Amino acid sequence: MDEFESLVEKFFPYGKWRKGQKRLSKLVYSGVKEGKIVLVNYPTGTGKTIAILSGILPLALEEGLKIFYAVRTRSQLHPPLRELSRIKAKLDLRVSVLVNKQILCLLDSMKKLSYEEFIKYCSYLSTTGGCPYAVKTYPGFKPPQPLSLTKLKEYAKELNVCPYVLASLLVRDSTVIVGTYSYLFDPKVRNAFFADTGLTLREIVLIVDEAHNLPGALVSMFSRELRLEWVRSARLEALQIYEGERLGELVDGLQMLENFMKTLRKRFGDEKVKIEPSTIIEVSPPLSLLESAVSYVESYYFSKKVPARSYLELVYEFLSSLKMG
Repeated sequence: MDEFESLVEKFFPYGKWRKGQKRLSKLVYSGVKEGKIVLVNYPTGTGKTIAILSGILPLALEEGLKIFYAVRTRSQLHPPLRELSRIKAKLDLRVSVLVNKQILCLLDSMKKLSYEEFIKYCSYLSTTGGCPYAVKTYPGFKPPQPLSLTKLKEYAKELNVCPYVLASLLVRDSTVIVGTYSYLFDPKVRNAFFADTGLTLREIVLIVDEAHNLPGALVSMFSRELRLEWVRSARLEALQIYEGERLGELVDGLQMLENFMKTLRKRFGDEKVKIEPSTIIEVSPPLSLLESAVSYVESYYFSKKVPARSYLELVYEFLSSLKMG
């Protein structure tokens, strides 16, 4: 057994290395040790996940760093968690799993909201006592490791605590974090994640699974859409709920945007067509007016204590993204 094998032996849970695994593990180990970015292209089924983890874990533990294993989708959480379970059978390794906060929520009424709406309602319910899982103190706990999403939610429900807060607490004591891309590549989510856990980028060794999919994932992550039926529903929502002084201006602006989108659909059908953001802004209600209406409607829904999707909010989010772009 050579020196490198001796170093990673306790992290490699199999009897022998497959072809190419030891070379990959050494490559990752030396690259991370020297502070380099390592790009790896290995076929599926060659055991690259365990090879990479085995190469990085000795360094992470030695230097007090955390490993963040970033995956694109929830289904891709399983391979690294499976390998980490095998490592866990050999030594005491703390692992945590993170996904979209809304996915972890135990309240069924929150599932139908957009993510932005969910965040607002979550904050409101947490601060007003409307969420039964938003307790101020947390009992001692030692959950089985590593936790799948299902087990994390089951364990949180058993403790009567918020699964996301529980996951964030587990992160602090974990060597390996397995989570979706958004936790590091979406600025809003990343900032909230670091604020909740006290971590910084300097403390993390990042593994990006399926990195060739990252550009497409980022495009999807930061894309915004607006549907004709949303604009129509926003106009009706304004008529039914909003009682501000400029209601007529708001409704007229939404009607103008609705008519514009109908014209596009009639003229181009499903054909892709490029439209300047300024053109859409010109046929829409003023953003400041929409913002006031959204705030009014949110307060109305909050007073009813029933989370509801606001179509005015969806229109506002889309138009705001055009303005920022």
